[in-house]
Amino acid sequence: MITLILTFLIFCPFFTFRDNLTSSKYITFATSLTFAYASLGFLGICITFLKLTYIPIFLIEFIIFFILLSKKFYRNKLFYFFNQFKEEIIYLRNLEKYKKTFGFFCIIISLLFIVSFGPINHSDTANVYVGYPYQFWKNNSHFIDGNLNQGLMGLGDFTNIFYFQDKTSWLIRTSQFIPIPFVFMIMLRRNISNLYLFIFLTSPVFIQWLTIGKTNFLSESCLALGFLAWDLNKEKKYISYILVLIALSISFKISALLVSLPIIFCLFYFYRKELQNFLFESDVKILTIPLTFSIIFLFSILFYRYFLVENPFYPLFSSYFNSGDQQLLDWEQTLRGWDRKGFFPFWIFIPKSIGKISFVLGPSNLLLIITSIIYYVRNLNSNNSRLTVGISQFILLIMFSQGRADYYMSPLILISLGLPSLSLEEFKSLKSKLKKILRSLVVLIVFSQLVMFIISSLYSIFLVLYVIYDYQSGMDKTAYNFYNSRIIEQNSKSPVYSEVTDMTHLYTKKPFIAAQKFGRCFFYDDKIDIKQRYKVCMEREGVQTIIVKKAKLKNNPIFTCETQNLIRVSRNIFLEKKLEVDFCKLK
Repeated sequence: MITLILTFLIFCPFFTFRDNLTSSKYITFATSLTFAYASLGFLGICITFLKLTYIPIFLIEFIIFFILLSKKFYRNKLFYFFNQFKEEIIYLRNLEKYKKTFGFFCIIISLLFIVSFGPINHSDTANVYVGYPYQFWKNNSHFIDGNLNQGLMGLGDFTNIFYFQDKTSWLIRTSQFIPIPFVFMIMLRRNISNLYLFIFLTSPVFIQWLTIGKTNFLSESCLALGFLAWDLNKEKKYISYILVLIALSISFKISALLVSLPIIFCLFYFYRKELQNFLFESDVKILTIPLTFSIIFLFSILFYRYFLVENPFYPLFSSYFNSGDQQLLDWEQTLRGWDRKGFFPFWIFIPKSIGKISFVLGPSNLLLIITSIIYYVRNLNSNNSRLTVGISQFILLIMFSQGRADYYMSPLILISLGLPSLSLEEFKSLKSKLKKILRSLVVLIVFSQLVMFIISSLYSIFLVLYVIYDYQSGMDKTAYNFYNSRIIEQNSKSPVYSEVTDMTHLYTKKPFIAAQKFGRCFFYDDKIDIKQRYKVCMEREGVQTIIVKKAKLKNNPIFTCETQNLIRVSRNIFLEKKLEVDFCKLK
């Protein structure tokens, strides 16, 4: 976090506009933060491949920062930027519309900040998005271990190397919180309804966004923030910044294409007349130095994916780039269909079980989005760019993304701001009794989402307090594979392949064989006799110990097995499950 803050402070003055436009400070913040994060990710890739992860970048940046502070032009711009936000906070605090609710909203935001603090305990993040950077930093080298999830890493994930350098890994999650106060402020500036703002801030999925440690929340919320800043004044000079945010968002997560396309089409539509009279000398100014670097950053992660699996757009277009690799083709289909079974659009808003309440957008947001679509269809107001873009993003995500609520930050922000405040006067045709029923229904839905949000946030805080009180026990019960990694290392000979629990890069100290690498041999090599697959694949991959379900290889004469007890844990402590497994070795 120290390195990120320093990088932001170094870049911020160079993105600052010296004007009196309200929107300028917001797009400056969004672009500076995302650019700082992406530049660290690019630097993380470079030092990994150059085997220089031990160089204390934060010390170098301290020196650069203090040298810049000695320059008057830099100090003036930096202080100007902070003074602009200081004045903005004073202005927003005194808005009559939010006199009674401002403090309450600040309490919710403070709660989100507290929730964001804590260890990495999510399975995907511990294994991939934070796990790989940890291993790169620890071993001072890059490696490819055959785990197909490695190619899902975005540019922002390489920034995590610097959190380990700074010894601030408990703030990896907190970095995703940084844009939230600024999104809140621009919502107030855009005169958002108190009800809509309350619905947005109490979205249960906020707990997921802020406690997992993935970077797509930061990049896409900054992209939405930048678009809102443009929409506020529609300044042409902001276009290059919007393009920077789009390029960097895609470099963080390839799925950002789905939220970027509506923004691109909106800009094309708004400037369609000027594009017809394109003047190279004037319009080429959008090709700024930050945009040039952003394109370089984007190409760096595309090249990295090509380096891993010969597909720059991985996991997309496998049929073109990896047509002969059935495992990659199957993996793409698996990712495409993830959580898209049945009535998945409904489960994006409503939890299937109490353990899923922090995985959803919430029932109030379902009501809000349905209302916005009805309003938009009835009015067909193409001038409402926020609503147009937000609904378009929502539709594209429903059609093409995985069936998870994680991807819906940008449309949630834009739709909340795009829908005008509606009152019961809008439903004049309804009888008074129906109006009372409608009011009661809205109150019930909003209250139910608030309860879901409070339960999720308090539970997440409890987990962190538990870990602070007793780190070993708390992590054993809430962090995926934290306990298992220790037991496996104590009772096995490396490298290990676990068929039951897989392994986790963040918690594993000894070499192991990735499940998908072993699976490439076991499931996709038809030349191996089915009865000999364990033996052949263990010898081929160098596996010394294989972990299988209890008694699975008990009667196999070529193995010696010893029974051990592991546990399957998640961040939901009520889902803990004991596992009896066999640790087997070839005779």
